[in-house]
Amino acid sequence: MNLAAQQLPDLTGKTRLEARIVLNNHSFQFKSCTTGGYETYDHPDGSVIHLRPNGEIVHLFPARGRKPLCGNCRHVDRNF
Repeated sequence: MNLAAQQLPDLTGKTRLEARIVLNNHSFQFKSCTTGGYETYDHPDGSVIHLRPNGEIVHLFPARGRKPLCGNCRHVDRNF
């Protein structure tokens, strides 16, 4: 089974807005934003994505209770 987090395209070079559109098109829903600018997106399959203020996606998780996926992080251009 491929989790939604594994199905995301490479976000390198995308603006923050473009990354949000990609996440939305893959059924990720915005959940929260910290005062520091970190954004959290959830997917119905349990995948969770944290988008740093610099555009880097720092964590991709499978369904809760399982180990994080290693090597599947995506990166968004830091210059947006």
